[in-house]
Amino acid sequence: MHTGTPHQLDVWRVTRGKRMTTTDLDELVEVIAATLLPGAEYRHERRVHPYTLDGRQIDVARDGAWLEVAECGLAHPRVRCPAPASATSGAASRSAADSTGC
Repeated sequence: MHTGTPHQLDVWRVTRGKRMTTTDLDELVEVIAATLLPGAEYRHERRVHPYTLDGRQIDVARDGAWLEVAECGLAHPRVRCPAPASATSGAASRSAADSTGC
């Protein structure tokens, strides 16, 4: 039941100016699970991914077994930040992004 193809959902929440915490991540998992899977029994466990820190895997109970439905995590510092929105924002935007870690 596991596949690394589009049958699986990877969740990313991107912010500027505030570095996300594991508490933020756990709250995001709770919101996603309650919204997409109302009333379902679910769990989330730590997982290691090359593109995240403090990764999580979200599983849902189905027919007496756990089924992986999503992964998420805090973006790894090696994940490239998006380019500034406009050429006029230039160095100031890059400096601001660098100071927050994106």
